[in-house]
Amino acid sequence: MGPEEQLTYLYSDSQINAAFISEFLQENGIPCFIRNDMFSGVSAGFGAAFPGSESKLFVKKKHFMQARILLDKYLQVREEGEI
Repeated sequence: MGPEEQLTYLYSDSQINAAFISEFLQENGIPCFIRNDMFSGVSAGFGAAFPGSESKLFVKKKHFMQARILLDKYLQVREEGEI
């Protein structure tokens, strides 16, 4: 895997918000990956739920700048209450 294919951290939020952002990015042609260590541990049977656990959103390095622009746009619209 080349450097442009490596995953790069983009954003952290709740699992629900991360899912919405992931869907928005994918609708705009940017594949992404959500990692939630707490959820993974619970699913495997050795973790506990902690309030405030965040999901981390990752994109390929080659998509980072475009993803950042789309994310900023999404967050601005969300802040203005339009979504």
